[in-house]
Amino acid sequence: MSFSEYYAAISGDKSNAWKDEPVEVTLSGLSAIGEQSLYVVDAEKGVATEVGEGSTVMVTPNDYGRYFLTRGSVEDMGKQSGANAILVSVNGDMVSIAADGDLGTVRALTVGGSVAYQSDDVGHAVRFSLTRGVYLIQIDGAAGRQSVKVVVR
Repeated sequence: MSFSEYYAAISGDKSNAWKDEPVEVTLSGLSAIGEQSLYVVDAEKGVATEVGEGSTVMVTPNDYGRYFLTRGSVEDMGKQSGANAILVSVNGDMVSIAADGDLGTVRALTVGGSVAYQSDDVGHAVRFSLTRGVYLIQIDGAAGRQSVKVVVR
C-alpha cells in the first residue's frame, strides 16, 4: 500500500485512525518480498499471524512500534537462535518487548547502571516508555538472562 493509498484510507469523516479504534488493513505487494512465509507480529500480545497477498489484519492506529512484518514467526526465530525468541522495538519513547515464552523480569538500565524501569513476572509481552538515552534492556526469563542495547530518541 502506498502512502497516498494509506492516507486516503484513513482520512475523511469515516476514519477510525483519529479515534484509535481498530481498523482493517489489507496487505498487497507481498509477492515482491519473496516466497518465504511472512508474519505480522503484534509485539503487545506476542502473537505472530501468517499473512499472504490479500490478507487482512486488524490494527490499532497510532500504536507505534506494536506491529512488525517479518519472515519468520516468533517460534521460528526461537528455533534459529536456540533460545526463546525475543523481539525488541523502540519507537519514539515507547519500548515494546515480546517473546514466545515468559519474559520473567524486564529491566532497563541507564549507561550509569541505574534502573530506569523494572517489572517482574511480565508474561510474554510488555510496553513501557523511557526518556531519551541509551539503555541496556535485561530480560531474566526461562531462557536465562538476555541483554539488548537500545537507543531512545
